[in-house]
Amino acid sequence: MTERSIQGSRLLQRPRQAKRRKRTTSFIATARIHSYYDIRVNAVNIYHIYGLLGLRFRRQRLKQFVETFQPTPSTTILDVGGCPEFWPSGFPARITIANLSIDPAYQGPHKLVKADGRELPFNSKEFDICFSNSVIEHLGGFDNQRLFANEVQRVGSSAWVQTPAASFPIEPHFLSPCVHYFSPKLRRKLIPLTLWALMEKPSRAQMDAVVAEISLLNASQMAALFPKFEIVRERFLGMTKSLIAVRHDG
Repeated sequence: MTERSIQGSRLLQRPRQAKRRKRTTSFIATARIHSYYDIRVNAVNIYHIYGLLGLRFRRQRLKQFVETFQPTPSTTILDVGGCPEFWPSGFPARITIANLSIDPAYQGPHKLVKADGRELPFNSKEFDICFSNSVIEHLGGFDNQRLFANEVQRVGSSAWVQTPAASFPIEPHFLSPCVHYFSPKLRRKLIPLTLWALMEKPSRAQMDAVVAEISLLNASQMAALFPKFEIVRERFLGMTKSLIAVRHDG
């Protein structure tokens, strides 16, 4: 297992706010993700905050992905746990998206398949690249994460799997510092104080479910899950923000 780093840069610049209009409290902020497409934010909620904070890193990640694999229109990519909106219009590849939640009304260019990442309905090495972005930490524990990692390695000749690093002090799902360093029991008591809970106002059952679902990984765990991969460290302010397991068999 080898490691290298990509250096994150400064925080996203605050998007310009539209001119205020009378009798409205909403705003429209437009931020460029990359040269392919824009995302428009029409209201303030926790998911828009996630999107705005992650724009720069996703853009940087996608650029690095393209530089690493150099996909062409004939390249087949399986995105496990992703969504069509992640991929830019005109991206040079044939993309299949496997997710438990599929929009039946979708009519875009990508193929959508309802599937569990722990048991994918595809043949071995069916895809040139198996891709996953911020999914493996949502599987509720290491046993499920191992099943997921095994499937990624089975169906893709090459692979790219990103996840937030457990060592980074800001927990990215709750947008609060250090909450993930505590035991699940203490975490349940701290969750109501996080920015996520203050904005979303979840029920106790919802908070318990999220605590049980999210399990961040460190570099050693990623190396154990992906033993023949290079582990790339995405850094921000000198700290490892994300980990990316990369195997390029081309």
